[in-house]
Amino acid sequence: MARFGSRIAVVAVALAMAAGIATAGEDKARVIKAQQSCHADMQGLSLQCMPYIQKGAPRTQPSQGCCDLVKNTDVSCMCKHLSHEVEQRLNMDNVVYVAGYCGNPLSHGMQCGGYTVP
Repeated sequence: MARFGSRIAVVAVALAMAAGIATAGEDKARVIKAQQSCHADMQGLSLQCMPYIQKGAPRTQPSQGCCDLVKNTDVSCMCKHLSHEVEQRLNMDNVVYVAGYCGNPLSHGMQCGGYTVP
């Protein structure tokens, strides 16, 4: 899991830098803040929810700690920045299940990384 978290950190920093270069002034600060928030969501979810969403995990009810994070996560940001490498470690059907179970469902047809939500 440490490798997973460090990869996410590298991706998030790179995205924040790219977004910062593409924007100016206030927009730049707002984009970087959003990227940092999304990165924090990714780190928390990797710690609390990985047992429920990783490849090979059975479909089980997530913990309250996982759900508390999912409820407050910007899922569109998460999905927008989900790399192919990270996605390969996840059971995307379980990701959809956990998000719905925890009250922050992914919309039908939504693109999450390379996965289209049924």
